[in-house]
Amino acid sequence: MKDAVRKHLEKRKESEDKASIDNAILDALVEKNPVEVPAGMAKNQAQHMAANMLQQFGQKQAEQLWKNMGAQLTEESLPRATRSIQIALILEAVAKAENMTVSDEEAHSEIEKEATRMGTSASALQARYKKEDLIHLKERLLADKVLDVIKSKATLHTEQKPLRSKTEV
Repeated sequence: MKDAVRKHLEKRKESEDKASIDNAILDALVEKNPVEVPAGMAKNQAQHMAANMLQQFGQKQAEQLWKNMGAQLTEESLPRATRSIQIALILEAVAKAENMTVSDEEAHSEIEKEATRMGTSASALQARYKKEDLIHLKERLLADKVLDVIKSKATLHTEQKPLRSKTEV
C-alpha cells in the first residue's frame, strides 16, 4: 500500500514538474514572440471557456448561471483566452516552420494509450471519437511535439528554493 501511494505521489510530482516547465517555456514564448489577438477571436474563446466552466451543472442551472453571470465569466476568462490563442498561434507557426505534422498512426497510438488508461478497447474509444475530436487530438499532439522540440533546444534555468530552517517549521 505504501509503495502504491509513494508511486502515485512521485508520478503526480513528476507531472506537476513537467507542467511547470511547460508553462515557463510557454510564458517565455509568448513574452519573446508577442502576437496580436483580434478582440473578437479572444472574446469568442473566452465565451467558450466560460461556457465550459458551467458544464458541470445541469442544463437549467447552467442556463440560469450563464444568464446571470455569463458576461462576468467571459470577462474573467479573457486573459486566459488571449494567452491560449497566442500559444496556439506560436506553436502552429513553429510546427509549420519545422514541417511538423501528426500522422493518423500517431493519433491512433494516442487513442490506444488513452483507451488503456480508461480500461476500454481502442476500437470502442475510436468509435466514440467524432471528426472534431480527432482534429483536436491531432492539434494537441502537434502542440506537444512542438513543445518537446523546443524543450530539447532550450536551456532551462531552475531556481533553488532555500531549505527551511528548523525554527521556521
